[in-house]
Amino acid sequence: MIAPVLLLMPLLAAGPAPSPRPVPPAAPAQAAATDLDALMARALEHRATAWKTMEQYILDEREQFELRGPLGVPLFGERRLYTWFVRDGYFVRSPIEFNGVKIGDDERRKYEDRWLTNEREREKKLAEKRAKDGDAAPAEAPADVDAFLKQTSEPRFISAAYFLDFKFEPGNYYFAGRETFGGRPAVKVEYFPRKLFNDDEADRERGARDDDDEDERIQAAMNKVARITLWVDEERAMILRYVFENVDFDFLPGRWLVRVDNVRAEMSMAEPFPGIWLPGDMRMDFAMTLANGSYGFRYGLSFQDYRMGDVTSRIRFDRRQP
Repeated sequence: MIAPVLLLMPLLAAGPAPSPRPVPPAAPAQAAATDLDALMARALEHRATAWKTMEQYILDEREQFELRGPLGVPLFGERRLYTWFVRDGYFVRSPIEFNGVKIGDDERRKYEDRWLTNEREREKKLAEKRAKDGDAAPAEAPADVDAFLKQTSEPRFISAAYFLDFKFEPGNYYFAGRETFGGRPAVKVEYFPRKLFNDDEADRERGARDDDDEDERIQAAMNKVARITLWVDEERAMILRYVFENVDFDFLPGRWLVRVDNVRAEMSMAEPFPGIWLPGDMRMDFAMTLANGSYGFRYGLSFQDYRMGDVTSRIRFDRRQP
């Protein structure tokens, strides 16, 4: 559904233009490294558990993307509107409008049915993965199960906000100042990852084979050029916003054919209810240059009009995905 980074990575593989590599701040500029590590550990843990005790809510989703060619000429674009609601214990995404055209009832129901089927299959795979890994299953719902969601994995509108699945990497966080975001004081943190693009599961399956050295080299190089700025609520240990930038992919092949000029993605949280922060806006931009000129791609996703459902319930989410 909404893993926009997947739209980006195939194009990145073609190789971008050279630009200065990011350099982590010098050691004297790093303030209280152990405190920052502790804050980020709590923030990432909060991200993994914050949704487990939220009250039920429903919301609307707006998705749009566009491709522009040389001189900014529009080549392709779409605008889509969805709403989310709970059906049979699962969050279901329902299409409302595509490019200004209302979706008919029959087509909407078919989409909802497919979505619900996919979510049930996703839950089944998650349960199988838990059993394979020897993990404990989530606690059973109370007797009044109708008042509880059956879904145990994050609904897609939440996991979409964290399409960059940050890993806790002590020693790679640098204090960059204090700012205010959404009326909340926030610590600005610069993060230079070493494992952002590593596929841990693939690495385990690969074992000691030597024929994937090139993949490992590319993963390591991609981690070196990534820079992420995070705004973290220190009191609640919660990530309020992040900005992801890649500044140099000159290690990849194909620069004679295509050059990527800019890559940027960002996410910000919103506070639809007092003290409750939920995904707000996401945006991804990149520009590339071919022989006939420059092209730009923009993807936007926003979650709006959060509102309480008709039935008060508790959501029980498990961060782990199949």
